[in-house]
Amino acid sequence: MAQDAGDSLNEATILKNIGNIHAKQSAWDSARTAYKKALTIDSLIQAKRGLGYDFRNLGLFYLQEGKKREALSYLKQGLRVSLEIHDRRNEAACLLGLARVFQKMSSADSAVTYGNRAVLLSQALEIPDIRWQAYEFLGDFWSAQDSLARALNLYRRAIRVIERQRAQIRVERFQSGFLTDKMGVYAKIIDLLVRQKKARESFEFAERAKSRSFIDLLGNRKINFRGGADAAQLARGNAIQNQIQRWQSVLMQIFQKSALTPALKDSLARVRAELDSLRAAYSDFLNQLRVNNPELASMITVEPLRAADLQKVLDDSTALLAYYSLPRKLILWVVRNDTVAVFQKKLSSRKLKNLVRLFREDLQKILPVKNQSRRLYRYLIRPAGNLIANRSQLILVPHGVLHYLPFGALIDGKGRTLLERFKLANAPSGTVFKFCLQKGDHFRRTKKIVRKALAIGNPDLGNPKYDLPFAGKEAESLKRTFSETSVFLGKQATETRVKRIIHNFDLVLFSTHGEYDPVNPLFSALLLTPDSLNDGRLESWEIFGLRMNVFLVTMSACETGLGKIGGGDEIIGLSRSFIYAGTPAVVASLWKVDDLTTAVIMKRFHRYLHSGFSRAEALRKAQNYVRRYIHASPYYWAAFYLTGDPR
Repeated sequence: MAQDAGDSLNEATILKNIGNIHAKQSAWDSARTAYKKALTIDSLIQAKRGLGYDFRNLGLFYLQEGKKREALSYLKQGLRVSLEIHDRRNEAACLLGLARVFQKMSSADSAVTYGNRAVLLSQALEIPDIRWQAYEFLGDFWSAQDSLARALNLYRRAIRVIERQRAQIRVERFQSGFLTDKMGVYAKIIDLLVRQKKARESFEFAERAKSRSFIDLLGNRKINFRGGADAAQLARGNAIQNQIQRWQSVLMQIFQKSALTPALKDSLARVRAELDSLRAAYSDFLNQLRVNNPELASMITVEPLRAADLQKVLDDSTALLAYYSLPRKLILWVVRNDTVAVFQKKLSSRKLKNLVRLFREDLQKILPVKNQSRRLYRYLIRPAGNLIANRSQLILVPHGVLHYLPFGALIDGKGRTLLERFKLANAPSGTVFKFCLQKGDHFRRTKKIVRKALAIGNPDLGNPKYDLPFAGKEAESLKRTFSETSVFLGKQATETRVKRIIHNFDLVLFSTHGEYDPVNPLFSALLLTPDSLNDGRLESWEIFGLRMNVFLVTMSACETGLGKIGGGDEIIGLSRSFIYAGTPAVVASLWKVDDLTTAVIMKRFHRYLHSGFSRAEALRKAQNYVRRYIHASPYYWAAFYLTGDPR
């Protein structure tokens, strides 16, 4: 359309964006073609701002291709044009690009010089997405020189900048198609700290990484956090953040001027004073929120739990095993009330993903998986052997692909499954685990026991293939166990009804299909009957807005496909949304188990709960019953897992 209208400037801009999309998809030939077409058009019409971006895009493209001379030439031209027209943002981006080129050319002094210039300019201009990358670049440089203390300091600075940023999508671009991953900085500092055997600090940075990752996940969607007071508090914080962004735009406009006159210098001082005042106000807001609502604070700012504080909530029978998968190794922390230890295994993230994928594929075919179970046990559990030998309960904090692994099916050297030896529970992080314990304490203080249960089953999804014939039996079984049980099946199992009544109950069972969305985890959903008010998809972002004080939420048929493995956020999303809404624990399934076996596990699980067993022990006993008396294959019993408070 821009071409037809003769709008060359707009046409060049569109071509840049097309090039960015191709670069993001690693379609390098198409990216180069688009970038060069944009350069040709901007040259013809002498669009200097466009030329600055064209040169930078091509410079970064050739750097990606390993063509250092071409990259150097284009980035120098981009820097020259940006200096001419006072495009300070592109100037900072070109400086960082040149630093990377000089590093590839083994020109150490120039790499550091340009990296430092990128830091100083992005700091002055308040451009955090370039500033943290410049710190990371310098950290990488000094890490390669074995100057680990200097590298650690720079990575810490990068993370401070990242954690001050407003929630954003995890993978960012500074107006180019070349991806930058904030999580990579956390991985690097965790690796350095583990190499220095700093168990506590490395664990705390892993907690920070998981916290930041979840904040960015939430940043993709406007969420009504339980309404009322929570919404009012967030509105106040957002208002301050919006003012900060407006004043940062004013600051950038001042720096785009060709020269700083005395009047502009006065304006600059006023803008910086206003920004300092607003940042102080936002800091006060966060401090107040940390006191009044620490869980809500953890949703908008990194609030990691210190290892020492986590130790205080672990009893003598419990050990927490937390994992972090790095590109070339797997990190395992063991946290007990009396110690924190860290281990590393030479296991790449790619190899780990393949091991989990093959294990799940063979499970689906009901093939023998003992050898694979033992192999995974050797990587994931055996390093902690001495530290968990006298414990009876494990809290597992997976990372990445490990969210898809049924840990209970792993087999030790004596042929025992982990489920035979331990009560098990998962947690999204140590920080969230502590919130779960607090919610469990709150339930016991306010309600003491489970009286009223809600069973939602076999909703009418308009297609017989989605029928869950045993859902009614699960619901009736729950009613026999908890006499005050309300059952809604078929057309009565509506999303509208769930939203209206869930706060009235102490225990909730969803015998419904679910969908995990690995691309947009907050759109993961329970599938319920639609009506005129709701579409039937109770999505994760909506669940955050529910209010409940519930002992347990169970999703008996909400599963991932055995062949589908994403990043794990989609699995965390549904459980964590229910936890925030007001339950200390969630039971879900990793894959679709046949209806009869599911009904048996659910019946026995709820009966054991009613008899006084803890959540973790009740689920363990129900799964072991199936393993011993119905079918030994983990396919039938290992899919179900508990997230949150195991008590």
